[in-house]
Amino acid sequence: MTGRSEEQLEFLAQLYERGGDQSLDRSPLATGCSSALHESQSRLWENVVGRSLPFWRWYYPQFRDGFASVLAGVSLERFGNAVLYGRNPVSPDAQADYFDSLYHSHAVVGLVTSAFLEAAIVGRPVYTPLLPEFEMYQEGVQHFRYLVEVEGGLLKVNRSLPEHLAELASALARPVERDEQNARFIRAFVRPRGLDVPATPAFVAAIEELGAAP
Repeated sequence: MTGRSEEQLEFLAQLYERGGDQSLDRSPLATGCSSALHESQSRLWENVVGRSLPFWRWYYPQFRDGFASVLAGVSLERFGNAVLYGRNPVSPDAQADYFDSLYHSHAVVGLVTSAFLEAAIVGRPVYTPLLPEFEMYQEGVQHFRYLVEVEGGLLKVNRSLPEHLAELASALARPVERDEQNARFIRAFVRPRGLDVPATPAFVAAIEELGAAP
């Protein structure tokens, strides 16, 4: 469902773009008036509409048909304790909610998202199914390949939903802790100075040093 939410965000971003005056095509005025407005429109549909129960009561039959191998015969009511929650983390309270949702999770699942890195930083395992219909967004782009190649990779991947669900169920039965795969990747890709060294002061110091160079 997270992947569907991301897909909806991108679709509605393009829908917003298509709402412009066609006479302005190929001019600087053809796109959204600002990134903030562009994101606010697509986020409105993703978070307010796309995460609402009325929307899922309408959409779930189609969604279930698309994943019939795992959802056939499964009622929406079965997900009564599932939470579709979250906001764009651009304000302090939304950022706190975002951190808490990662830190207090047992595992994080997604298709293509920067949350993979953020979950890994707080020591949570990250899982993704590598499915043919998402290949161009996953293995088809370099930044995703970093997540599966650097120091053995960060992501725990499977190439079928049944295998993915089985591995996720196994993870939920274990205590939450940073495993060696996670630590190895974070040391190489995110925190080369060490897991216990705060990244922001190191980044600021590097910028200041660069600015002071002749």
